[in-house]
Amino acid sequence: MIKPDSLRTAIVATIPSLSRDAERLLMFIDRGSVRGFMTTDRSFEYRYKLNIIITDFAGSPSIVMLAILDWARINQPELTVPPNDALTFEADILDNKAVDMSLEIMLTESVKITINENGKDDLEHIAEPALLFNDDTGLFDPTPPLTGHSVED
Repeated sequence: MIKPDSLRTAIVATIPSLSRDAERLLMFIDRGSVRGFMTTDRSFEYRYKLNIIITDFAGSPSIVMLAILDWARINQPELTVPPNDALTFEADILDNKAVDMSLEIMLTESVKITINENGKDDLEHIAEPALLFNDDTGLFDPTPPLTGHSVED
């Protein structure tokens, strides 16, 4: 599974203090499962809940949410589409300056199996499909609609 490491990298890139104190950013997988597809290539999919714990965090919890949502837009895009919840969380407010956060995000990873020239299995983690809409325009294009005949014509 490669998404947990990728998400950790994205969080640390947004919150560099977590790289200096790596023990404050914990991740573990809960309720994992594997789904086969009954195909001749033996490909399969991981499905799991990733738990993220950030301890003694003195920054804004919103920056953590933003880092995860930005990552999810590329790596698990269906989580960022309404009405889906991207993640769930709990927080222990330690004082007016710090919080312990526990976040959960449901992830999937598809693995494609091919046979290489030596007859051995090659496993490839498949990237998520590209976004359907350009981030600059979102779901609605501001250009006016095409003109033409109405339904009543």
